Amino acid sequence: MGGLIGKRFCLATKTGIVLATVSEKLFETTQPVGAAAGNAWCLARDRFECAILYAGYLDHGIIRSLDGGNTWENCTPNEAKGEQIWSLAASPWKTQTVYAGTSGPRLFKTRDAGQSWEEIGGIRDVPGAEHWSFPESPHIAHIRSIAFDPEAKEVLYLGVEEGGVLRTRDEKNWQALNEGLYEDIHTLLPSPQESGRLYVTTGAGFYLSENGGLSWQFVETGDRSYVVPLAVHPGKPEVMLTSGAASPPPGWAGRRGASAVVFKSTERGRSWEAAKGDIFPLRGMIMALAFDPSDPDRVYGGSTHGEILISQDGGSDWEVLGATEEGIRSMLVL
Repeated sequence: MGGLIGKRFCLATKTGIVLATVSEKLFETTQPVGAAAGNAWCLARDRFECAILYAGYLDHGIIRSLDGGNTWENCTPNEAKGEQIWSLAASPWKTQTVYAGTSGPRLFKTRDAGQSWEEIGGIRDVPGAEHWSFPESPHIAHIRSIAFDPEAKEVLYLGVEEGGVLRTRDEKNWQALNEGLYEDIHTLLPSPQESGRLYVTTGAGFYLSENGGLSWQFVETGDRSYVVPLAVHPGKPEVMLTSGAASPPPGWAGRRGASAVVFKSTERGRSWEAAKGDIFPLRGMIMALAFDPSDPDRVYGGSTHGEILISQDGGSDWEVLGATEEGIRSMLVL
């Protein structure tokens, strides 16, 4: 554990927000003040003021912390009360500017750290939107992923589950980018150094686009095509990580569970290899992957069974660092 003592994580779990700290006892966990109990799903951190955190719930709206996760308060948009919050993303261009994606699907934006919100319209005007759906009741599609172009400040991408990829250049008009793409979107991520190069994980595998989403290429990830998280090495954009399950979520309750494995690419997503580690396959699905800001070759994973995984060689070899009592959906390395 050398060098890891004191490392802190903010976790979105099925019962709420948990702060986990690496200690000599492996993990110490606390429930922060003001964080509501509930089905927490997504997290975001301000790109400029790192003490400002946001958390989204499937049953409790949005909360924010101004002190690095120690205390929280509700900041749900009035118009979004009752909506499931499926995604949060902090702007890479402006502080205190955050986007929230909900069921509907609907998109909200704050410019003042959640004190006030505005709804960005036009999403359901996209041709074919009337056919968007979601397998689970009440079968309402939602914005699962929000991403920003690394060069074009005006470009915003959305991943709709299930509806595909959308792009806007003015936050008013939207274009569907689904040629050759399976439209059950989990994570959408542009390359951090190549404008127009996009990556997507879906319920039927990994896809990449080299022309701004005008067309997509399927890239195989072995026999685990239900892929969810996606992370790019902060200093080596050719290195990417994802994780895949042997089946969609209904199958995770079986004897094998999710049978999850981490995959690594060293070719900008053009090919993938299964990572090493005696822990694989895991019964819990690995829902979160996050590189350590203080050591870019150190990366963490979080599973639906509560395990926090660690790789200290850029994602090639993995072990279990510790475990929490609740399943992890999203994580921030503090």
